Amino acid sequence: MHELLPQAAARDGGAEPIHADIAAAGVGAFRGQDPAGWEQALRALDYIPVNYSSAWIDYQLAYQRGHGGKWLDLSLILHHDHRPCGVWPITYSVKDNRPSFTSQGLPLSPPLFVKDLPDRSRKRQVQNCLRLWQGVCASYAIAEGRSAESFAGQAARGMSEWHDQSLRQGAQAMLRHELFVDLSLDIETIKANFRKSYKSLITSGTRSWAVGEMTAGHPALWEEFRELHLQ
Repeated sequence: MHELLPQAAARDGGAEPIHADIAAAGVGAFRGQDPAGWEQALRALDYIPVNYSSAWIDYQLAYQRGHGGKWLDLSLILHHDHRPCGVWPITYSVKDNRPSFTSQGLPLSPPLFVKDLPDRSRKRQVQNCLRLWQGVCASYAIAEGRSAESFAGQAARGMSEWHDQSLRQGAQAMLRHELFVDLSLDIETIKANFRKSYKSLITSGTRSWAVGEMTAGHPALWEEFRELHLQ
């Protein structure tokens, strides 16, 4: 996670002018105006994280709006040589009179780029995005900005361009470790990596629960699951 602390300027936190400000920056086109272009750019990525999908963005926006405040989806399809070269899920919000620039209420996700984008172009795109982020924070009196990214699968490339440039501009970096399981592996391989102290607990769980895999829709079972959470 990175923290950038821009100088705040005295500007109204109203939401409407920001569309024009971001459009004027010339970084890219809004996802809301070209949903097909967003999907096209996603398909050209090496990997599509779920929080960059339209389904995730739309769900999170609906969730945040349900809790009040003004929320604007400003997600951008980034362009290089007049072609989509990446995606950047961004949101501007004003809640309790506090303006924020986030990714649907969560720390700002970095832009992701198509796999064949040259390194020099990638660097320039990141510079443009960071400049836009800092400009929005300064113009709309946003006191702090936070971003977060995963370094999973980046060992070959090292730290991302976003991470490197953020640090060069004075960001404070915080490292957080998370554990995930690769569900594409067979169950015996997964079990072999369990810590010994947990194996007995997991085994006892299999005796308490009937575990299965759903491969088709099951409305009645899903309704039962929903009612459990409501209770």
